[in-house]
Formats: sequence, C-alpha cells, structure tokens
Amino acid sequence: MDPALLAAITSAVTATAAAAGTDAWKAFRTLVDRATVGRQDRPQILAQCETEIVGEEATRVISAVLAGQAESDPVFDADVRTWLKSASSTSDVHNVVSGSAQVSGPVLQGRDFSGTFHFGPAPEPRGSIGPASS
Repeated sequence: MDPALLAAITSAVTATAAAAGTDAWKAFRTLVDRATVGRQDRPQILAQCETEIVGEEATRVISAVLAGQAESDPVFDADVRTWLKSASSTSDVHNVVSGSAQVSGPVLQGRDFSGTFHFGPAPEPRGSIGPASS
C-alpha cells in the first residue's frame, strides 16, 4: 500500500469528518460505500461514517480500506485522488485557544507548515548594522 496515499487519505478523512454534511463529506461517504461492497465488516464501517466525528481507530480502518481499494482499482484510485483534491481545498482551519486554557509557552497554529520552527531564546546578533560611516 502506498504510504503517501494512505497518509493523505487519513488526513482528508480527519478533516472531512469535521465537516459532516458538506459536499466533501458526501463524496467521502460515496467512496466508503463503494469501497466496502462485499466486505464482511461493511455494516460496521458504514455505521462509523454515520456519526459526525469518526474516531481514531475508525479513521485508520476506513483510510486503509480506501487506500487498498484505490491500489487495486484504477478508476477508484482516480476518484479518491479527485476527492483528496477537493477535500484539501475546502477544508477550513480554525485555530483557537479559549476557555480556561492557560498557555505557558509559545503556541503555533495554522495549516500546512513546512520548514524549521524554533521556540528557544532569540539568537545573539552576529554584528551590529549601523549607519554607514562618512
């Protein structure tokens, strides 16, 4: 199984589950319905998709089912990749620190980070940059 595809599907399932009722959610449900035809665990998998929040274990199972079906069916693979594009382009990010939260250090919130992040003390200046001498 393609680990990159599995990771992308897992991420999209998590994001889509938080957006139940949207077009991305409906497309996800259709894919799950198609991927589980003939499986003994189909009723359990479909039941997991009936709730607005898909749990961690269910996300893992559903993602593996979708990735496995995509691996064996080129048409399904194309449909999954189309869904991944639409799910990633429509997922909103809501970063919140609220309520009785007590933050005692830096907080980094956002989406699609890359690069290096450092929360240590500021580096010492390497030299002073001042006005040019005349």
